[in-house]
This record gives sequence, C-alpha cells and structure tokens, in this order.
Amino acid sequence: MDTSANRGASPARPDPAPVVRAESRAPAQDSVPPQISAELQARYDQLLADWNAAVAKQNREQIEAKAQGKPLPPSPHGFLRDRFVELARAGHPGAASWCMQFSSMVASDMVKQREIFLLCEAIVRPFALANEDPARPLIDWPSPFGIPELVRTIQDASWIIGRQDALALCTKLFDQVTQPESKAQVLDTEVNIYLLDPKVSKDPPSAEVMALYRRLANDYPKTEEGQLAAGQIFRTENLQIGKTIPDFATEDVDGVPFKLSDYRGKVIVLDFWGFWVRGYWGYIPHEAKLVERLMDKPFALIGVNTDENKEGFRAFAKEKGVNWRNSWQGSRNGPLVRAWGINRFPKVYVIDHKGVIRDMGKRGFELDALVDKLLAELAAEQEKK
Repeated sequence: MDTSANRGASPARPDPAPVVRAESRAPAQDSVPPQISAELQARYDQLLADWNAAVAKQNREQIEAKAQGKPLPPSPHGFLRDRFVELARAGHPGAASWCMQFSSMVASDMVKQREIFLLCEAIVRPFALANEDPARPLIDWPSPFGIPELVRTIQDASWIIGRQDALALCTKLFDQVTQPESKAQVLDTEVNIYLLDPKVSKDPPSAEVMALYRRLANDYPKTEEGQLAAGQIFRTENLQIGKTIPDFATEDVDGVPFKLSDYRGKVIVLDFWGFWVRGYWGYIPHEAKLVERLMDKPFALIGVNTDENKEGFRAFAKEKGVNWRNSWQGSRNGPLVRAWGINRFPKVYVIDHKGVIRDMGKRGFELDALVDKLLAELAAEQEKK
C-alpha cells in the first residue's frame, strides 16, 4: 500500500469504440448524497492540512534517512488514522474514502478493518453514484469518488472484507449505476475479485469468470472491458493445445502485409513479445541461433511485437540480432493482442505443419527439441507420400 497522500492517476487507457448510451434513469433512493455540515467540513479541512504536512515531513525525513543510512521514519497513517476514522463515522465522504483507500491501515485487526470499510463504503456510495460520469478521468483521494474509484477500492479490499461481501457490493452497485461503461466496470471488478483468489482457476478461467466474460462481451461489446473480455473468451476457446491456430492478417515492421496462413505447411513458433519485457532479452540469442540453424528447413519464427516505438524497435532489433519477421502491434494492447486475449508476455505458441497448437511456453533447449521433433514428424509424413 502506498504511503503517499495520492497514488497518482492510472495510466491512460486506449479509447474504446463509441458507446451507445443507455437511457438514463433516476438514481436509487440511497444514492442521494447527504449534506455535509460546515463544522464537519472544517474539521476535515484541518485534518487534510495536517495530513499533507505530515506526508511532506515524512518525505523530507526519508530523503535524509536514506542519505545517512538511518532507519526510515514512520508513516503518518498510524498517528492520523483515528482522526480519519472518527470523521468517517461522522459521515464525511473524504475521510471515508481515505479509510477505504488505506483499508489495511485503519485498524490493527482485520475484523475492525472490515467493519470500518463496510461503514465507509455505505457513506461513499451515494457520492460515487451522484458523480457517475464515464468521461471523467480516474482520480484519487481526496477528490470525490466516482464509480471507477469505488470499484477499485472494493476490489483492493476484497481480501479484508471477504470475496462474497465484495461481490455482493458489486451486485448492488451494478443495479444502481446507469451508464453501460459503469456496468461494465462493475462486472470487470467482479472478474478481478474472483481472479485474486488463488483457489480460482485463471487458465482456463473458472466457470464463474467465463460467465462474467460472456456477460461483458455480449451486453457491453463497445466498452473497453467488453472488448477485453471477448479476447479472453477467444483465447480460452481457441488458443489451447490441440486446437488449430486461428488465422490472422497483419503487417510487419516494414509495413508489408502477411497472414499466418502464409506459413501453413511449416512448423511455426509464434511469439508475443516486446523489448519492454527485460526478462525476454536473454532468449533472443538462442532464438536467433534457432532461426539460423533451421534456415533451410520448413520452419518459421514469427514475432508479434508489442513495443511502442517502431524506430526504437528497429535499432534495438539490429543491435540484439533479431533475425525473424515481426508483426507490428504498436503496444501491448494492439489489435491482435487484444483480439486474442494475450495478457502475459512473453507468450509463445508452437504450431505444427497442420496448424495445430502443440505447446505453449517452451523456451531454450526445450523449444529446440520440440521444433526438431515436429520437423521430423513432417519429414516422415512427406516420405510416406
């Protein structure tokens, strides 16, 4: 958990396709924000000033402690949390949102943390519903919470309040929000709450997660969350060992169009990667040697590159000895990456000459051995003809 007053805005998200907005309806009765008294606001303003001063003091002391090799100073959360909890209990949404964002620091035991979070969520929810605006950028405390901030804190606190309570909060919120984007955000939060549970299968996704993916993809296809869910469904249903790899059309880094099916009849290693994955760099020399060794064989290594700067990629590829063709995606959220639901990098698929996925994930000498085995299968089949 961050110890600063603000964690900063989340990275900019790619623009989703235009959304046809649902007809608005009146907010639920309990979504009307209560009035805040002048006395309560004054107490909160003073607390906020004290918080900002304490954080600034801590930052200065941290710099000095690091320079002198001394222990770091304590966080201001410990000696200010009781005041935030007190004002949250009194009904101030700013104090309540602080308690939700720093839910693990408001008390020393999880029972108390859970009680305070649920209390604060009930205080913040009417303000978030009144502040529902899909075009509004993601912000952090002490600004008024909107739906994105509310679902984020529910997700983050699910390990404190319990999965079932977190999902119940989302279910209630889903019925209260009015915009398709907000409903998609709530469903996506439910997905993430499931995936945080180590007992829930992530690949392939559990039945509960797949059901949520289908709701997102079918009911909210023009939202970012709906499009990403469609990719996860596609990956689960099509990109598994024993399945025939789907075809795709793309352009390489030189702007030359090509299709995966252009390589049908060859053994293919399809690699989703990027130089931004520093851990991948160690594989490059080995894969370059594999390409060189099998230059005269029915083999192709095809990269799906997710770096953002094309000229930077060209220069780095030359320096590192990348000698295989690469589809240019322009980001880790490029069209093919999104459509195929690739969310972990690097990701490699080994495909036989019939287009069947034979493995996912092998690297190094294990990859070499599998490619050689598949080439031998191809040669044996050709000899029989």
